[in-house]
Amino acid sequence: MSPRIILITRANRGIGFSILQALATRSPSHHYLLAARSTPNGELAIQGLRKSGVQAEIDVVELDVANESSIKAAERKARRSNIQESYAQTFSTNITGVALMMITFLPLMKESSPDAQIINISSARAFLHLSSTRNLPPSTVISYSVSKTALNALTVEYAKAEPTIAFYAAIPGHCKTAFNGFKGTKDPLDGARVVVELVLAEKGKYENGFWQLEGNEKEASRVPWHIQKPKYVDNRGPWLITHQSSVIMDFLIRFVQIHETFRKPEIEALAVLADVNVEFLSYSESVCFDFSG
Repeated sequence: MSPRIILITRANRGIGFSILQALATRSPSHHYLLAARSTPNGELAIQGLRKSGVQAEIDVVELDVANESSIKAAERKARRSNIQESYAQTFSTNITGVALMMITFLPLMKESSPDAQIINISSARAFLHLSSTRNLPPSTVISYSVSKTALNALTVEYAKAEPTIAFYAAIPGHCKTAFNGFKGTKDPLDGARVVVELVLAEKGKYENGFWQLEGNEKEASRVPWHIQKPKYVDNRGPWLITHQSSVIMDFLIRFVQIHETFRKPEIEALAVLADVNVEFLSYSESVCFDFSG
């Protein structure tokens, strides 16, 4: 079903509130307009919905159903509240706002410190390979995921344009915040560790790039922007090796360096050992190893 705009009157309390909660929980891809007599009452209702785990996009519409001018004003807001506005608002915050911050502060940063850094908060949603291989569930708010992918591109472009500044995109992980109704799996302090590590690390320890810090890891690990180009070749053609775990990645690289050629049974055995998928490409004799974890 295509995303729709759904307006619910007197939705800040009572049956209206319950209808909105039930709809937004069941169909979070829609854009909901919470109509209330006053904007503060509507905002309080949204806070209550977020605490209950509702993640759908919700805007307050000030509406008094006994007042004709109020009804007409609500209609004008509903007319403007469409998917285009949703994307515009998200990109304004996650892209335009970030770009303006960097443009404004870059001169001061270059004047003030030789170790200046810019760390943009990205998301695992921006890792296209992870999303395209269905290792992540469908995004509840597509505009958010798209904007974070664009944020990575913005970070890459500024890193090329400003070589004296360190540019990082960091993944804090699925943290318990108001954005997701506190349904995340990580404490925000745990999610902050990757940023703290990047800020306090010695200069040059981490190159410009996409970084995360998970579990008991003591140092940040690089997340590839995309699928890397093949680096290892067997007797039939190129293959590709990628994996989120640096430990498994090191093992696979050493294994490949020692065993320069493989047969199909050996490849399949390696895949089982490393708990990965192997795809034998039908259009060539090449073998693609997808060690994506």
